Amino acid sequence: MSAGGQIIPESMWSVCYRTNKPTIEDYDEAIQELERAKVDLRWKRDGFAIPTCFVCEDSGHTAEGCHHNPLLLAREWARATSVWQCWHCGFIATNDKEAIDHFGRSDGEAAKCLVSAAVEAAVRSERERCAAVADQYGKFEIDTEHGEGYATAASNIAAAIRAGA
Repeated sequence: MSAGGQIIPESMWSVCYRTNKPTIEDYDEAIQELERAKVDLRWKRDGFAIPTCFVCEDSGHTAEGCHHNPLLLAREWARATSVWQCWHCGFIATNDKEAIDHFGRSDGEAAKCLVSAAVEAAVRSERERCAAVADQYGKFEIDTEHGEGYATAASNIAAAIRAGA
C-alpha cells in the first residue's frame, strides 16, 4: 500500500498507527475510515448481517470494535490519558474521584486549593485582628500588679494567635 508516494508497511496501513506528522492525505483517509464505520453502524442498526469490518475489511469483527476505527482509538486514548492538572497549585488527579475531590462536580465550584487558600487567608486575617486586639489590651497603663499580669497575658495571647495556636 502507498500513501503520498510512500510505501507503507502493512503494520502501518491504518492511518491511526502512523507515527509521521499528519498530512492532508492522512486526514482524508481518517475521514474515509470514519465514513465507512458509519455505514457499518447503519447496516448493523438496520438489521443487516455484516460479514466483514467496513473500516479495515477484516473479518471477525465490525467497525464497532475495530482497532483501526479512528473514533474508537481517540476515545481509548482519551480514557487512557484522563488526568487533570490544577493550574493554580499543580495538583494532578489521575482518576474521577481525585478530580472531583479537588475541582468539584461542576465548573462553578472553586478548586479545593483556591478554597483552602481563601480560608487560610481569612484565618490569617482574623488571627491578625485578634492579635491586634490583644496587643491593644496589653498596652494599657500598668498601675498595679494585676495590670502587669494582664499585659503579659495579652502579649502571650497575641503571640500565640500569630503563631497559629
